[in-house]
Amino acid sequence: MYQIEPYFSDENTVVVVMACSDAYLPYCSVTLWSVIRHASQDRKYDIILFSCQVTKRHQRILQQMAEPFLNISIRFVEMGPYISSCSLYTRDYYHPVIYARLCMPDLMKGYKKAVYLDADLVVLCDIAQLFDQQLQGSLLAGVRDSGMIAWYGIQEHIEQVYIDTCLHLKNPYAYINTGVLLLQLEKIRERYSAGFFMEYASSRRWRWQDQDIIMTLFAGKTHLLDAAWNVLVCAEQDRNKIARSLPKSLAKEYKQAYRHPNILHFAGNGFLQLQRETDYEDVFWMYARESPFYEIILKRAMAKGCEDVYNRKKEKTAQQRKRLLHLPFRIIFDRIFPKGSAYRKKLIKQYYIHRYFRSSVKEERKPWTYVKK
Repeated sequence: MYQIEPYFSDENTVVVVMACSDAYLPYCSVTLWSVIRHASQDRKYDIILFSCQVTKRHQRILQQMAEPFLNISIRFVEMGPYISSCSLYTRDYYHPVIYARLCMPDLMKGYKKAVYLDADLVVLCDIAQLFDQQLQGSLLAGVRDSGMIAWYGIQEHIEQVYIDTCLHLKNPYAYINTGVLLLQLEKIRERYSAGFFMEYASSRRWRWQDQDIIMTLFAGKTHLLDAAWNVLVCAEQDRNKIARSLPKSLAKEYKQAYRHPNILHFAGNGFLQLQRETDYEDVFWMYARESPFYEIILKRAMAKGCEDVYNRKKEKTAQQRKRLLHLPFRIIFDRIFPKGSAYRKKLIKQYYIHRYFRSSVKEERKPWTYVKK
């Protein structure tokens, strides 16, 4: 396996790893620019992008962002050959390159630790503050996934059934979001190889993909960071729903972090498609305007906004019809199997397992071919 050597000889270098496909690169540039904007002149920053089929032209454009800064290096590592041979399940808009972070320990044997960042973040402080944190003997550090934990607290919710039935986590309230991670690469290498990670990833149809893999392998070996290091951005009504569903102590931490974030995570926001109000969207666009891909991001947002207006009207009508059709059956079901009854729980559990939690991944894998660009 190809080895990535440290770019700077300084042991105090801040190491940052990201992963993205060519389609996601414009948004990755926003995250990257926010890191550069807050970087200290007294530190060196070795930034490595695990990429898949990113064109040479786009690589050059992104690397030019760091040219004025002698203490910042940006390099690309093509991950297509490593992941194309594996049966890696993806859904929605996700690309198999998200699994590349599992290869970090083996690819980066010259590094002791690194920060991993998703490509839909905005960093609001020097990332060195996160890199310098002590993990107190843990293998990695991350922030609780407030959305997932909120769902887990809702009776009969699909995520509650999934976590209990498929992941078997001893402490579901320690479930983390892997968009921001601090990894002890040296210690992880002692336990797991990249080959093991890829085989484990290919073994089943993980609902939340690499995140579930990390949770099941590192449960009990994870240090919980302050919630401010990964604040999931959403609309106000969604934020209030999350806060109401969280345990009181976590809700307080969540609200405090939301007011004073270190990193904003715009997961599931359709990159602010202009038709929907989202918290902190002004911050995202402030950094996006300084990205070399700003026009592409804006054009996509406008197109998405127009598409959503049409789809929302269509979806609203379909949902109303569906609700009217299902209402009589739901009333009968609730009367025969009251909420909280043991038999109802069994039925719902079996329904989710049959429809969503199939263990085999090979027949469901989205086909894609690695083509060198």
